[in-house]
Amino acid sequence: MGVAQTSALGGAVAVAALLLGVLAQNRGWRLASAVAYGIAGGVGALTTGYAVSGGTFDGGWYQVWTLLPLAFTVLVWWLGHRQAGWMRRLGVVLDEGTAPSFGVLPGPVAAVAHDDPAGRFTTAVEFTAQGHRVLAAQYTSHTSDRPGVRPGGRLDQAITLVDATCALVQVRVPRVPAVVLTPVPGHHNPAEDARTTRNLVGAVRPDAVLHPVEGAITLADRFEVHAEDPDAARLLLTPRVQEAIAGDPWCRVRPLALAHGALWTTEAGHLTETAALDGSRHLARLAAVVPWDDADYAATAAAADTSAAAWYGGRRRLLARVNDRRLAADRPPLSAGSLARRLLVLTAVDALCLGAATQGAQQAFAGVLVAALATLVVVRWTFFPKRQA
Repeated sequence: MGVAQTSALGGAVAVAALLLGVLAQNRGWRLASAVAYGIAGGVGALTTGYAVSGGTFDGGWYQVWTLLPLAFTVLVWWLGHRQAGWMRRLGVVLDEGTAPSFGVLPGPVAAVAHDDPAGRFTTAVEFTAQGHRVLAAQYTSHTSDRPGVRPGGRLDQAITLVDATCALVQVRVPRVPAVVLTPVPGHHNPAEDARTTRNLVGAVRPDAVLHPVEGAITLADRFEVHAEDPDAARLLLTPRVQEAIAGDPWCRVRPLALAHGALWTTEAGHLTETAALDGSRHLARLAAVVPWDDADYAATAAAADTSAAAWYGGRRRLLARVNDRRLAADRPPLSAGSLARRLLVLTAVDALCLGAATQGAQQAFAGVLVAALATLVVVRWTFFPKRQA
């Protein structure tokens, strides 16, 4: 068996073991998930090292590539393990089929009421933060068959895990006619445009008939605004509300919706503690400036402490501090998964460049230079973005 065939077989075994690990972890089978993850990480690492070295396991810095499948496996395990932990700590964990006490859920076509049997999610948590009721749920966005892929098969599950898992975060608000604000890509850098487009795929929209909102709306160049009742929407979207939306980098890369007594947003990726807390905090900040007819709720929303320190309750970590810098520099915050993916890609690029350093003096100079520049750009762009004047 040649290098290509052996590598393909090893990769298939690693992917199959990874999927079994995710399945076992979701069902609470700790021993089985640990064994499956161990097989996935070990086989994936050996297969990668074998493939990039041409079957010799030689090549100096190329050996770093061997660690990437192991790191990815650890990341998948860590996300699943941490999700169960932080959800239990924050509030009431809801299993699939259990109805939340408010809000909306993804339906077959559009959002449905929280108690509608057609609502679907894989896991959710309901909690209270600074007087606000918050519901955060994870769901899968694809409902149609994929050409050439057996529905429910391992490949279908893998695609869903990586590219069709979304998070829905919402806060309870007074009932008003439905309003949707959809960010328009093309006004910022390519990375933000790509993130915006990704967040719009699988987004949950209200089930009402929506009409374009025109007149007295200054967001039209950056957001498409639609509403069930355009006149009512104009009363809600006061200049102060529009200024709050336009001035928050978090808002410009994700859709915002208001219906069924909930203000919500959706984004691509797994539901993380950062997504639940940071998302609900930004939604609460927006709710504080909306002119609600319910005076009691308006007073509660205005009095809520939406500072990062109060909202996180002393559990702020490195990512929260990084996002503080990014928001101050007018950059959207990062999720834990986004940060991990950036660092994994940087590690792979550096390993490839430094691996070339063993091929000669010229290659060594070029490899070290490119690796250093790549590291500088990623670290500067991610952790220390330039602050706005």
